[in-house]
Amino acid sequence: MGSLLILLSPFTSSAFFVLFIAGVVLLYLGLSDMSSRSGRREILSDGLRWLVFGVVSVLVLAFTIALFALSLLTGFRSPMFGLGIYSNLMGHPFSLLSDPFRLLGLIGGLALFYVLLVISSYYLKRSYDALGAVTGINTFSTAGLLFLLGGVLTVIGVGILLILVGWLISVVAWASVK
Repeated sequence: MGSLLILLSPFTSSAFFVLFIAGVVLLYLGLSDMSSRSGRREILSDGLRWLVFGVVSVLVLAFTIALFALSLLTGFRSPMFGLGIYSNLMGHPFSLLSDPFRLLGLIGGLALFYVLLVISSYYLKRSYDALGAVTGINTFSTAGLLFLLGGVLTVIGVGILLILVGWLISVVAWASVK
């Protein structure tokens, strides 16, 4: 059920966060249950690492976007250039290149988000591989591989589609568990 809620959450506007958080909690509970049933702690521990790295990556992305938007709206520039927060009164406040630190901050934040997303995807793959080995359902391993490939290929945009397909396959895998 958790995978289904995570899969559906991007397609709902008002209930996105509620569905997504409920889906993550249900998925974590499912991983916990399968870990305790099988006695394989790596299912849960890798699932917890996925959750922690995933939450941190989303927070880094939100913080990066918020700071970048704030810097564009206020025209804030580095004090190194001597104009301070009121630089939007002069020059081009919406120019990305008016302050190289603005662009470097955006690139750095997005790079950190990307690295954390790939690490998160790696741990979800490990958890799903262990889950597939315990249940004998190879669809878990396929979903895990799609999560990892999606995380790596997010940088070119294709990864988001692969992650969505991974969640769809994850729904099928969880439905096959008896």
